[in-house]
Amino acid sequence: MAFVQHLLQLYAQVMPYLEGVDLMTTLEFRGGCPYPEPEACAIFNQIVDGLEVAHSLGLAHHDMSFENLMTDAAGDAVIIDWGMVVKVALTDRGIPVRLLVHFEHALHL
Repeated sequence: MAFVQHLLQLYAQVMPYLEGVDLMTTLEFRGGCPYPEPEACAIFNQIVDGLEVAHSLGLAHHDMSFENLMTDAAGDAVIIDWGMVVKVALTDRGIPVRLLVHFEHALHL
């Protein structure tokens, strides 16, 4: 019974309010690339860093898109909408098990 109760537990993550619009809206509003290249690269690097932290914890966002990326008042990138996040089992080398299985299967073809 304890196992069933554990499976039925609900978890919630509350994020602070972030004023502004997502990057898709910004792109549409500006009719193209809204940032100079150095600023775009800085935002991209912050997004990659954030995903690297999530992946190192075995978390997969599962809904990455311009609609789920924002910049805060300081211009720092923020990954939003973690509602579809899943926990992925990792090997002892930190590789997602599912990815490793697909890779090994591809090698046997």
